[in-house]
Amino acid sequence: MRRFPILFAVTCVWSLAAANTACRQTGREEPAPTMSATRRAEAVVPTVLAVFGSHGEGAGAFLGPFGICSTQTGEIYLVDDLAHRISVFDERGTFLRTLGRYGSGPGELAWPDAVWVEPSSGRLYVADTGNNRIQIWEADGRFVRAFGRRLLGPSLHNPRDVMVSPDAEVFVADFNHGIVRVFDGSGTHRRDITGRGTPGALAGPIQLARSEAGELFVSDTRRHAVVVFDAQGTFRRTFGTLGSELGELRSPHGIAFGPDGALYVVDHGNDRVAVFTADGQPLRVIGRSGNAPGELRQPTDVAVLGGGRLVVVDKGNHRVQVWDVKG
Repeated sequence: MRRFPILFAVTCVWSLAAANTACRQTGREEPAPTMSATRRAEAVVPTVLAVFGSHGEGAGAFLGPFGICSTQTGEIYLVDDLAHRISVFDERGTFLRTLGRYGSGPGELAWPDAVWVEPSSGRLYVADTGNNRIQIWEADGRFVRAFGRRLLGPSLHNPRDVMVSPDAEVFVADFNHGIVRVFDGSGTHRRDITGRGTPGALAGPIQLARSEAGELFVSDTRRHAVVVFDAQGTFRRTFGTLGSELGELRSPHGIAFGPDGALYVVDHGNDRVAVFTADGQPLRVIGRSGNAPGELRQPTDVAVLGGGRLVVVDKGNHRVQVWDVKG
């Protein structure tokens, strides 16, 4: 939780029929710290299944790709924050349509960061970052409601991600306030998750994920860590620290769980994807810096698909990559 005609190149055809509907969303990322001379963990070279997208404003091209979400029907929603839009593609990478345009009115966007697609209804929950609000749209883009922009009471300031739980609570990564705000489906504020007074005090929450056990995982780009809470906001644990060794992170962004229960973390500042257990034990890193297939520049988001496939938003190269990581 970026944005028409688009020239679209797909290096191979791939199917999303078994796509995991969890969305990892999807702007203006924090500047990554300068790389130190510390030895980096040896990276796994991914098998690249597809590479698509290019730099531009046409159909299928990107100005600032950031957040990504896949659906059970095989559609891919890519949030392009510099184009102030969401581009939709089919499972073959064919451009279908765009949603949104620049502005502050209903259905308009300003530097959006993320989108969440509700599996049963197809409704979209959009982190409209520049307008400091969450918008809810029907699947065809028709405006339903917006919330988060208030003069009095809990408001949003630079919301970077949005996620809807199975019981219809809406979790929002409020970056500038350094908290996760929780709303009901109508936009009524319920509670805040801060971690204050614990080792998990949030500083720069940017992306969210939920485990099968119902725990909330928060990617904190200022702490260079992932912080874990239960659904009510009680701190559980944290893992990751600044660096480039195995288990270390630099400005982590998108996070998503694979079908095997492993957590995939976009290690934005190290140009790679780091893989952990749900308990925070490091497993491996995938990818390295560069612009060849399997290499990344300032990646921002990730979605895990069926069949051991990973979809990575390669923001600095203005493209999306699909990797086979099941081996």
